[in-house]
Amino acid sequence: MKPKIYVAHSSGYDFVNDLYLPIKNSKLWDMYGFILPPDNRDYHPDSKKEIHDSKVFIAEISYPSTGAGIEIGWADAYNIPIIFIHNQTYNPPAYFNTMSPHVIKYNEPDEIPNLIEPLLKELI
Repeated sequence: MKPKIYVAHSSGYDFVNDLYLPIKNSKLWDMYGFILPPDNRDYHPDSKKEIHDSKVFIAEISYPSTGAGIEIGWADAYNIPIIFIHNQTYNPPAYFNTMSPHVIKYNEPDEIPNLIEPLLKELI
């Protein structure tokens, strides 16, 4: 069974093209079991349980999101390693660094898989 990786993000941007597709088009998609909750409208996972059962939690933090914030809190409470990613135009608050040493900036969405790959190998 592939190690589960839960991905959280705001619904306020084009996450399908700017987050999901870069991951799905990379070799990471075959290596890990990514949980992309809004990707399938008919699938409504118990996100709290899915996060608890995940090996790594990835949060795209460039856009504000109450739901993703709650999920980040669950991951932190469960001691799931967290990788924060954000676009170059966003300057994240310092508190993200208190939750994880892995705060990654990207210029283009297509860079995301290459930036997270070494961390996934380290954390899993």
